[in-house]
Amino acid sequence: MEKTENDLDILRRSLDRGMHEVLLSEVVSYIKNRSLKDFRINTEIAELKRIRVKADYKDADVVDADSQKAIRLSQTIIPLLKRYC
Repeated sequence: MEKTENDLDILRRSLDRGMHEVLLSEVVSYIKNRSLKDFRINTEIAELKRIRVKADYKDADVVDADSQKAIRLSQTIIPLLKRYC
């Protein structure tokens, strides 16, 4: 990715979104433009985010199955991200 921290901050302010949202969007867009096959990361990131939001912001327990799913998703996502670093 060829955007600086300042570029991302300007984008964040213009979209009125959080930096996590902007970064995720930029990473997914970057990957999509290079490999539609690897674009599947988009659904995996969304699912991992859903689990994180549940754990951090919802008044709900994160059960073992959620934790195991988060680990499996991260084991798929991390190698894909490393491929594009």
